[in-house]
Amino acid sequence: MKERIKPLLVIGAALSAVTAIAYAVLYGGGNTMMNSMSWSAFGLLLGGAALALILMLLRLPRPGAWVLGVCDLAAFCLSVYAFYPYISAAAVGIDSTWDAPFFAVIGLLVVSMVFNAIMAGKSIPGKGKGPKIFTPVAACLFGVMVVGSIIANENAPQISGFLGTPTFREITNENQDYASTQYYASRFSNLSDLISAGQTKADEAMAEGVVLLKNENDALPLGEDERSISLFSVSSVDPVYGGTGSGNVDVSTAPSWKTALERNGNFQVNSTLWDWYSAEEQQVYRRTTGSTGRGVIGAKTIGDAPWSAVQSANGTTFAQYGDAALVFIARLGGEGSDMPRGDYAVSKLDDSTGSAGNTVEGDYLKLSPVEQDLLRGLKAEKDAGNIKKIVLILNFANQVETDFLDDSQYGIDAALWIGTPGQVGMYAVSDILAGNVNPSGRLSATFWENHKLNPALSNFGATAYEGAPNAINDDGSLNQDRHYVVYQEGIYLGYRYTESRYEDYVMGTPNTGDFQYSAAVSYPFGYGLSYSDFSYSDFQVEKSGTGADTVYTVTVTVTNNGPAAGKETVQVYLQKPYGDYNRENLVEAASVELVGFDKTRELAAGESETLTITIQERQFASYDAENAKTYVVVDGDYYLTVAKDAHDAVNNILAQKGYTPDNTDGRMDAAGDTALVSDVISLEFDSTTYSISAATGNPITNQFESSDWNKYANRGSDTVTYMTRQNWEGTTPTGWDDTVVLHWSDQLQIDMDLYGKQGETKLPTVEDEYPAFGETGERTISLIELRADADGNPIPYDDPLWDDLLDQLTWEECVEVISMGMRRTGPIETINKPETLDHNGPSGLTEPYSANARGLATTTDDPLKDSRAMCYPNGGILAASFNLDLMYEVGDLIGEDALWAGYSGLYGPGSNIQRTPYSGRNFEYYSEDGYLSGMICAYECAAMESHGLYVYNKHIGLNDQEDLRRGICTWANEQAVREIYMRAFELPITISGTEYTKPDGTTVTLKGGSGVMLAFNRMGLYWSGMQKGMCTNFLRDECGMTGIIVTDMWFGTATPYMNIAAMLSAGSNLVDGGVPQEELDASRPGSGHADVGWGVRESMHRILYTVVHSNAMNGISSGTIIERITPWWQTALVAIQVVLGVVTVLSIGWAAAAYVLNRKKMDQTSAKQ
Repeated sequence: MKERIKPLLVIGAALSAVTAIAYAVLYGGGNTMMNSMSWSAFGLLLGGAALALILMLLRLPRPGAWVLGVCDLAAFCLSVYAFYPYISAAAVGIDSTWDAPFFAVIGLLVVSMVFNAIMAGKSIPGKGKGPKIFTPVAACLFGVMVVGSIIANENAPQISGFLGTPTFREITNENQDYASTQYYASRFSNLSDLISAGQTKADEAMAEGVVLLKNENDALPLGEDERSISLFSVSSVDPVYGGTGSGNVDVSTAPSWKTALERNGNFQVNSTLWDWYSAEEQQVYRRTTGSTGRGVIGAKTIGDAPWSAVQSANGTTFAQYGDAALVFIARLGGEGSDMPRGDYAVSKLDDSTGSAGNTVEGDYLKLSPVEQDLLRGLKAEKDAGNIKKIVLILNFANQVETDFLDDSQYGIDAALWIGTPGQVGMYAVSDILAGNVNPSGRLSATFWENHKLNPALSNFGATAYEGAPNAINDDGSLNQDRHYVVYQEGIYLGYRYTESRYEDYVMGTPNTGDFQYSAAVSYPFGYGLSYSDFSYSDFQVEKSGTGADTVYTVTVTVTNNGPAAGKETVQVYLQKPYGDYNRENLVEAASVELVGFDKTRELAAGESETLTITIQERQFASYDAENAKTYVVVDGDYYLTVAKDAHDAVNNILAQKGYTPDNTDGRMDAAGDTALVSDVISLEFDSTTYSISAATGNPITNQFESSDWNKYANRGSDTVTYMTRQNWEGTTPTGWDDTVVLHWSDQLQIDMDLYGKQGETKLPTVEDEYPAFGETGERTISLIELRADADGNPIPYDDPLWDDLLDQLTWEECVEVISMGMRRTGPIETINKPETLDHNGPSGLTEPYSANARGLATTTDDPLKDSRAMCYPNGGILAASFNLDLMYEVGDLIGEDALWAGYSGLYGPGSNIQRTPYSGRNFEYYSEDGYLSGMICAYECAAMESHGLYVYNKHIGLNDQEDLRRGICTWANEQAVREIYMRAFELPITISGTEYTKPDGTTVTLKGGSGVMLAFNRMGLYWSGMQKGMCTNFLRDECGMTGIIVTDMWFGTATPYMNIAAMLSAGSNLVDGGVPQEELDASRPGSGHADVGWGVRESMHRILYTVVHSNAMNGISSGTIIERITPWWQTALVAIQVVLGVVTVLSIGWAAAAYVLNRKKMDQTSAKQ
């Protein structure tokens, strides 16, 4: 037997060695997207192989086989543990994809483990097969179960949530009055009514957000005699309802376009054509998604059927259903990747040559060749009299270049931008086409004629530092420490660029260059048509108040002069002066910026309404980062105007200054209306009035210098030249290749790692006194006692009672809650804090109503509890409604959904800026404009908060792209950061305390947004969560935010630049994920890191204050006891481990007994001989 084992042992040892070498070669270099290397496993594989061979040479092959088997099993378990962050990311297709090296290494590990386990079993002496089989099988199962249990326990809250298994129970006094503890009660008695209300509101939101872009000869609405229609493109049967990733929601109950268009007899759809597109044979033409680059999941093809195939199979039906051809142009966006654009993005379409991938220049946001052929074919059918009208339905949140809409070769009569409609939005589109609804949406972002003329795209994506070593990882992914993006456009984003350069071009300002507005812009920000015609009159501006309370009241009368009832959006724009102070101190000012808006009620034909819009003079201030280092009112002339859109606003102001198309040689493209412009508002320079926060009374000063490359001390000779009105020609990028170049230096890496990577503690020593951390024992205060005083008044954040409660908590209790916050805040028995469910939902809740056992759907055992909440239209469509009342009502119903699903915290809404059309998550975000984004979000959030749902507006700060979002260095100047990107997060917080009269006439005091979710990226050299200037000085001290700052998903080795000690010191509070609690051991009391200690305490203060004022406290009184319970699945895992452990021990004992018996027989045989 020994002789037969030897060759097997050599093979097994060689297999282990090969596995170890392959593992090290593929993953050991450290230059991979995720560090999946376990050097312990590597050592066991090589060490086990070497020891086994040594034992064989010592004529102990059997022990050698056993050693090899045990080492391989242990190595396999350690490797699986190292790989599991990668496996979890690849499984959901976000920031990681399945790759060949992984399967190669796992395959080798499995083969090596199985081979050596079998060999170890065979080496057990004796003729009985029992120990030879049971011992290796039991050992392998036990090892796998142990590592599986470790991984499962690290994700215990998420597993329990998925299984619907409670982790704690509430023991309540039998005499407790249930009603008195329903601090946030639902106005709905069942889910059926709530779901119906959500459907109605989502339909209304879509109806008010859809934008009519084009309507030649009043092609829309389709008349009563124009109801036989044909639907073209594969996207007619494969629509884009929303986006992918964490914001993805259930649309399984959403209608098809055919169903929506035929509802209420609106239209008769060409069934032959519909069935043809729907047939299995045409599946090959549909868009596909999958791996589009290393670690990237996204759109692989645009898809669509060739016109020749469409026409040959269905051409005879066109005339019968030729009242209108509806053509659907759709694009899908989502988390983890930006839109492909040839070599300028990480994502690549399958084929950029125009054949299989069907693209122009590999650009996902250009009309594809097949789509072009489809439109040309339809134009020919229209010319032949088979089709009367061609109507485009633009189904995307990422704007396709719209140069084709006015191209005569396509003959397009009308076009609607519908974004992504969510669950029920298609019905609203049907009603708009039929004329049952008059469109009133206005563009929430500029629609570009040519994306290459958008200067922000020259510095969008991931650029490697010039001369950086190892910029590309060994696995082909981009090294997160070696790439950057610069917001070189500064404040001149979207319409702020196009309208400012246009005005300077019209006025003949030096260094403007030849700017052809129509070559860059198809439709300006705020643009939208109606089936009616609205005029404005009686425009007035009245100034009142003094100092920081100065306001301008704008009134205007809107009259419906058209034939159809409808609503009109009124937009108020401000022009600030751009004078000597601006030029000398680099304070930029756009020609116009949105500062107010309102929407009329539905006005019948001939009806009028006077709107009143209040503008705070604080909005006149610009941020001066160089001189005053605060907000200043620059001396000069200011103008206010009401307008149909941003371009209309500029032309109005140009007219007020005396410019006309005639006296500018045609540079001015339309006459403005001086009746809609204020008289000149002349203001003196003021650097003090608005240098104080209105929310907190604290001084405002620079907090984002670390994000500006020009403020970085070790930048060398590199300087970022931001775009400026002083020299458009010299500072505007000339194309996508005109990217800001920054050079690598070793000092960059040193500075990046200044505060330590994950698991390190490199913060400077702070020997101050630590806060008190209690000892385990009897506690005197429960969390619920901090909710309200005896008179029912909320107990303030700074009440001394909070210190008494916090003093009770131990270090271990605090760290456990802070470090394990993946979609939750953990329970604390000693103060009777319940566990909360905090989950995704930028477009509506992503989880079913049964997500939490404490939700009303479960506690009432509602028959619809397994259904899902409403998915609303994308953020851009919601913003395009320009309707704050509507947004409050949407937020109100999301808050109701939360009560029924048991959500206490919401990861959303999405408040990042649509910096370019190519950002993958634009479907989650509202607008390119910080003010519009902030106001829409503010009213939506305030309504959610009124239901005890605390929001985490996401993802602060500067997370405006998906490519290399983990770790990329994002550089921007302070003025742009504050006036655009932070404004969207600031307004939802500072709205707190505003008196708001709801549409039903009741008045409420709005509650500001409680919290924010951090961005993955670095701001400058340091991760967003380590930015004290933002997390503490801006959010807390300036904006007055009292709630939680939570990380985005803490993905272990994928985010090594995220340091929990530095995070807590900066003022961030909660980890969305799991961090080993040992990572904070170096900051324990007495270790010389009192700043971290106070960060721990303050984080618990934020978490507990937020939770006690949330719906999580429903049902909890001062007599309630929170008691942890072990979920059944954890008990089952322990039981299985015990059983397998016992079986393994017994099997080893069996094998040992067999070995002893075999030795005795051999000794007896030798003695006889």
